[in-house]
Parts: sequence; C-alpha cells; structure tokens
Amino acid sequence: MSIRRRGSTCQYRPARSRSPVRLLVASLGAACVVILAACGASTDSSSREVDPGVLVGKNYSSTSVTGTPIPGGGPMQVSFPEAGRISATAGCNRHNGALTFVDNAFRTDKLATTMMACPPPRDGADKWLSDFLSDSVTWDLEGTTLTLTHGSTKVVLTESSSQS
Repeated sequence: MSIRRRGSTCQYRPARSRSPVRLLVASLGAACVVILAACGASTDSSSREVDPGVLVGKNYSSTSVTGTPIPGGGPMQVSFPEAGRISATAGCNRHNGALTFVDNAFRTDKLATTMMACPPPRDGADKWLSDFLSDSVTWDLEGTTLTLTHGSTKVVLTESSSQS
C-alpha cells in the first residue's frame, strides 16, 4: 500500500495484488502447517504416548545397561503384576510396590523389599536398583523392548515369558 501526496490531497493506492496462484500456494502451505501441528506429526518416540496398561502382566529382563552398571552384572528383571504395581530385582533382593505413571515416566512409592544378604559382587545391586527406581524413570516401549532411563543410566529390557 502507498499513499501519495498531490498538492493538498492524499491519494491512497493499494499495493499490487498477488497472483491467485501465489495466494493459493501460500494458503495451502499455511493450512498444512496448522494441520500437521494439530495432528502431532512428530514421529519422535519421546513424544509418542503409549498406554501404560500394555505393561500389565508382562515380565522384562535386561539385555544392556548404559551408564552406571548393575553390581554383579544383574540382570535387572521387571514385572508389572497389575495396574499401578511394579516388582523388580537387579540380581539380589526383590522390590515390590506401587507406581504412578505420568506421561512417558513413572514414579515409585517406597518399595518393600526382601532382606537376603547377597555376597559380593551382587551386594550393591539393591542400592543400584533403589537409586535407579527413585525419582522419575522415563519409559518407552517398542514392540517387546522396554527402555527405562533414569539420569544418565539407560536399561534396555526385552519381554520374557516368566519372572524368576
């Protein structure tokens, strides 16, 4: 748009209109952006929501640990016997209790544990597990692979037929 002054009067001159094709392309582009944002077009697994109910009745055993290793080598075994419950061991005592899911993370309440004395090198497995399950644990499920992450430690587990 431009305004030109001629003597004592002002003249309004609208800006050159865009071609209909350019307007159509711009409108379609804007519509695509809005639709993709509304549909959550991201395929990043961290933004994917998975119903925690799919874990109920499942048992998992660790296949790898990145970060702080499990004392004695584990394995970490985790089961979800019913909704809102977890049972886990890292090679020594079993820890059981309630858990709460929020988005792609869960928190455990103070877990009950068996009280066996484990010889070295498994004697540190219970503290490792307690530390790992404290605070918030991020989880992701891809097929039969469950990945749990707490701080800089990541545990990859695969579904197993039974919990020992």
